[in-house]
Amino acid sequence: MFKISSSILIISLLLGLVLCKESPDMIVVLSRHGAREPLNTGYDNSWANPTQITDVGIEEHYMLGKVLASKYSELLENITTDEMFLQSTYAERTQMSLSAQLYGLFSSNSHKHKAGQNKQDFKIPYANQTMINEIIDDIMDQSIIPNKLQFIPPKLHTKVEEDLIQISPHNCYYVEQRQAERFNDSTNQEMEKTYLKKTFAKLQGLGYDVKDMLEIKEFGDALISRESANLPPLKGLPYDGKLAKDSIFGFHWWNIYNVVGREYERSVKVFPLYSRMVEWFSGKAEGTNPLKLVLLGGHESSIFPFLNLYNITNHTCYTENYKSIEAGKPLPFPDCSFPEVASQLIWEFYSNSGSPYVKMLYNGKALKFCRNSEGVECSLDTLIEEFPETVSHLTPEKWQQICSKPPVTVIQSEFDLVLPTMMMIFGAIIGLISYLLISKKMVISHHQYAKGILEEPAESVKSPKSTTIETQMTFENANQTEDDSAVAAAV
Repeated sequence: MFKISSSILIISLLLGLVLCKESPDMIVVLSRHGAREPLNTGYDNSWANPTQITDVGIEEHYMLGKVLASKYSELLENITTDEMFLQSTYAERTQMSLSAQLYGLFSSNSHKHKAGQNKQDFKIPYANQTMINEIIDDIMDQSIIPNKLQFIPPKLHTKVEEDLIQISPHNCYYVEQRQAERFNDSTNQEMEKTYLKKTFAKLQGLGYDVKDMLEIKEFGDALISRESANLPPLKGLPYDGKLAKDSIFGFHWWNIYNVVGREYERSVKVFPLYSRMVEWFSGKAEGTNPLKLVLLGGHESSIFPFLNLYNITNHTCYTENYKSIEAGKPLPFPDCSFPEVASQLIWEFYSNSGSPYVKMLYNGKALKFCRNSEGVECSLDTLIEEFPETVSHLTPEKWQQICSKPPVTVIQSEFDLVLPTMMMIFGAIIGLISYLLISKKMVISHHQYAKGILEEPAESVKSPKSTTIETQMTFENANQTEDDSAVAAAV
């Protein structure tokens, strides 16, 4: 999970991937894009196309397509376009990843590879390694030409449909507000000042200006991008060294903590896709949904909320796992992992002769995801029954209100701004004059009384009480418990 060698990412449990083919009636596949160049080049300016997918990333998703074609061959046989739903975010790396996956799924000997290409370019986060080696050997026997695949990104969806895959600060105001708070909250500050303090100091000693979570995120991204592309490590940071591993841990920890959020925020992020899946599976059970294959191309931020929703990954278990690795102990939470590039969540729907159920697989391993199911199989009835509580009783209308930005007052002309400003200034002047007159009257009266000019004032003049106007601004932080019901009620 935390090893950053380019030869191995993660090989988890998908034994019998080919020998034990399954025949669901529908699958929903949510994938993270393949290996890419770093998002920023502040720590490594050797890249030509920041954020773009690399040749390795294309190979990863081509391999994922081959794995899916092998595992679900019966479902995919003679499938038509009316039985498929394809969608990615607007990032080119997600569209090209999905394109490569489609090549692997439905093409025969159509993908060409570089002469002398390293087999490790085909690494994916999971698989039966024997089966993967067989597929790679078959791929490498195909005709070889320079592999600079540049698929023309297909227009896979309309803009509004992107909300189905990735709910982020860019398309949800509520998420924007919550994530803006986390950088300065106590949980993040504690991680920076205690666990990562020595890491920051060592990196600065090597000449890398890394001093907070935002910078360790960018720095860790640079490390991972070089490792994924089989490039030499940055100066002073061998991939198997502790400092590189600690830097990657900080990058992963911040991504998990910042993206997942607390329960209500997590519900906001999963609601669009989860509610659509409930509709798809219900329609499939009723015979009204023709879909067999749903392919969704997203990011780690598309997968995180579901991993947290199913109690698989959060920043706490990830930290405990890393401490155990450092101590040479077994992982206390073996399924708690960071979704590396080309990671997948797959939901399988089975009609099961009128007793429909759903299975969820994370990187090839079936995991329990319904609270009230006894094992990895969750009946459709249970899924539907648990759905309202799972998404904090959100509705499409509530979700839209939460994610929409509050109305903004639009200034039509300079007069719209000048008039309110003048009225505020005039009010302030009147208030100041009144205060000075009252203060002067009090001083004169007190002076006259002291000199006996006023033997007995008819009415004593009392000093006005000072008034303190307090403006209290409150907002969440990581140590406060979010009152989800209050938020929902406010909406």
